[in-house]
Amino acid sequence: MKNKKTTLISISILLIAIAAFVLWLQSTQRLGKVSSIIGEINVGWGILALGCMFVYLIFEMIALNRTLKLSNIRIPKRRIVSTTMLGLFFGNLTPSSSGAQPAQAASLAVGGISLGRSASALLSKFIIFQAVVTLIAAIMLVFNIAFFKESFGNIALLAIVGFVVHFFVLLLLLAAGLFPKWISTLGNKSINVLKNFHVIKHPGNARQKMEHEIDKFAHSFKSLQNHKINLLIIAILTAIELIAMYSVPFFVICALGNTDANYINVLAATSFVNLIATSIPLPGGTGGAEGSFLLFFKPFVIGENTTFAALIIWRFITYYLPIILGAPFITDLKPKKKIK
Repeated sequence: MKNKKTTLISISILLIAIAAFVLWLQSTQRLGKVSSIIGEINVGWGILALGCMFVYLIFEMIALNRTLKLSNIRIPKRRIVSTTMLGLFFGNLTPSSSGAQPAQAASLAVGGISLGRSASALLSKFIIFQAVVTLIAAIMLVFNIAFFKESFGNIALLAIVGFVVHFFVLLLLLAAGLFPKWISTLGNKSINVLKNFHVIKHPGNARQKMEHEIDKFAHSFKSLQNHKINLLIIAILTAIELIAMYSVPFFVICALGNTDANYINVLAATSFVNLIATSIPLPGGTGGAEGSFLLFFKPFVIGENTTFAALIIWRFITYYLPIILGAPFITDLKPKKKIK
């Protein structure tokens, strides 16, 4: 019931955000112009933009399947597709993608895999994904931040703020895997502080849940250390899928008439937008994604209305399309066999 309520709230937030954006375009007399620009896009470049998203989906499925095999989990290809799409669907509809892993664990449970085994595998994938996102962002910052700082001044430092957030999360993940006792001690002290401020009403339950999650995470981290070659392969697969998704705006920009955009700079801009959007605790980083896109993509698009058109196309392909494609797979969450 709680998950259903969260999903409904998330959908409401998205619908309100879309309505507000459309009304704003209408009030500023941009809606007609933006619609006209979208209607005149180059179809060939547009297909390449869509193709990049499907490459992302395919490699996400391959990476997931490879990660599950590390835990000796072998399921039909149909279940891999379903689990991937459900993760994207619920991840896009929940704050900070918090619904992705529970949805995928539920899908695997319906496929006959125990929650303990699936949770361990999915945690492993999350660690790899977070590491690769952070690594790509670090590379883009080192080689491209000067370009954006020259274009926008100190506003470009927002990308560094987003990177710091992701890097801090990665450090916590590594610390939890390498030093679980230290993290447990830190967690207990934090619970005591929150208890004193009456934020946590049942500290005993909170400690028990925390210890369980830390133990589970440490087990997943240890499993990764025993499969270094496979870990590298999954990291490469993850890098390919992310680069494919980061490439979508480049082909969108080309579809809107600017075929001279610098591909590496566009990749960097998309990486920065992702850093900022995923730091916003709203479904899909609503607000942060749109605002940062309009900011970082101004150098690549001619005209403000064209920038809005690029935003709408990019957001549809990378965010709303996975929701639409993932929705039919909700029926796969109905139990069909006993859990092993």
